[in-house]
Formats: sequence, structure tokens, C-alpha cells
Amino acid sequence: MASHGVARVRCEERGVDELLAAVGRGDQEALAALYDVLSPSVFAALARVTGDHRRAEEATAAVFVEVWRRAPHFARGEGTARAWITALARRHLVDVAQAGDGSATRRALSS
Repeated sequence: MASHGVARVRCEERGVDELLAAVGRGDQEALAALYDVLSPSVFAALARVTGDHRRAEEATAAVFVEVWRRAPHFARGEGTARAWITALARRHLVDVAQAGDGSATRRALSS
């Protein structure tokens, strides 16, 4: 039975990868679908780190703006779209922390 779960996850990841590829081609509907699929987990991770609902919402929006900008440069062979977007979210938090906009964020990232 576990193999069915693994297969389902692989299928979902392939779908996310395909959505990101479509975003890279300028497909706004694919961006909306990708947002629907991944924004809850991106938001949850950002909210855990920032401890601030409003900042997590703003950061999630900023991450998906970056997804739109950078999607044409995503290299499928270097990992999954989900991992790439998670890395963008982490990078966004680091940028915010380095800009001096949140000592709590800096502490969370350093632990």
C-alpha cells in the first residue's frame, strides 16, 4: 500500500513541475494554479519562522512574484519545483532578515 502513496506523491510533484514549466512560458493561469497548490505550505512555513500572520502573507505574495519572474530559469534537472519554490521562500526570509526587518526572523533562520 505504501507504494501507492509514493506514486501519488510523484504524480503530484510532476504536476507541480509541469505548472512551473507553464509559468515559465508566461501562463498566468498556471501561476494561479501553482499558488493554489503551494501557497498554503509556503505560508505555513513563513508564518512559523516570522511568527506574524501579516508578514507571512506579504512574504508569500513576494515569493510568488519571484516565482513568476524566475520561472523561465528553473532547471528541471536540479530538483523539484516544490523544492525550488521553498528555496525562494527561504531566500526571501534571509533577504528580509539582512535588511534589518526582523530580529525574530534572523534568530529563527540561525537555529
